[in-house]
Amino acid sequence: AFNVVFEAVRRGARVMVYELLDDGSRAQVKAGVAAVKALQAALEKRFPEPAARTKYLADRQLAWVERVADEKALFAALWDAGALSADLPPGQTAGIEKVEPRGERATVHVKGDTGAVREFAMARDAQKRWSFAGLEATLEREGLRRLEAEARALPPPTP
Repeated sequence: AFNVVFEAVRRGARVMVYELLDDGSRAQVKAGVAAVKALQAALEKRFPEPAARTKYLADRQLAWVERVADEKALFAALWDAGALSADLPPGQTAGIEKVEPRGERATVHVKGDTGAVREFAMARDAQKRWSFAGLEATLEREGLRRLEAEARALPPPTP
């Protein structure tokens, strides 16, 4: 199963990687979409003119927020923004060193382009399918908490 994740990352197949996420990571993406929708609504109230909204988001390096309509779009936007890269399998020439199964979980050790070995988590769900389980904390931080913070930091409307 990790080989599928690895190959999808290598090819940049964001939606395929999303489809291979474990339930905890998907829950964070879903919560992130709710935060995006709340931010979008607050932005529309604060900046009724689309150009002003676009400029504000571009200045905050969040231009992608206006393109998010669902979980897959949010995952793709976070991927494109580089928010997930540290937690995804590395480069073109990386390879699996070993796999340590532990019941319903497994740790996959991957040797990257530089020779460094990194660990990635996999989890088996109730239907006995293996899923990529290493993104939950990053998705919460980048997809939920950051967007909630942006909504709180939104400047008040000008009179």
